[in-house]
Amino acid sequence: MIQELNIFGKYNIADWLVVLILSISILLSSGLLHLIIFKILKHSKKKDKFLITKIQERLRIPSLLLLITIALNIILLSFVIENPFVLGIKHLFKKLIILGFAWISIGFVKLGKDLVLSRYDISEKDNLKARRVYTQFKIIEGILSFI
Repeated sequence: MIQELNIFGKYNIADWLVVLILSISILLSSGLLHLIIFKILKHSKKKDKFLITKIQERLRIPSLLLLITIALNIILLSFVIENPFVLGIKHLFKKLIILGFAWISIGFVKLGKDLVLSRYDISEKDNLKARRVYTQFKIIEGILSFI
């Protein structure tokens, strides 16, 4: 009945099932990769727990967004159908990949800021060096966020 309706175009059901199975496996493997990386970070016994906690805090969501977007983009590239809707989705995924990299870049700058500022006491009254470093990081963070 599905072949009679010809909803799959010139492809048969077996081709679409292969694409569907590959799509699901790509999404699951990217999610599993993300889970494994952050579980390893969580259970590491390194003495610098501050760094590990900040990495998890700053990079968990952006890296998940980037991995899933790249996986969905790979899936979309396997479809040969070229219509305006598919082209629009491909363009959207390109923008999401750029957003993911920008978000990770901002996360790395914030991570660097947290690491450097953990060495200084900003709340101290006459700590000009700490306040200067804090201001420099705020400017760098603002510039990167704008770009």
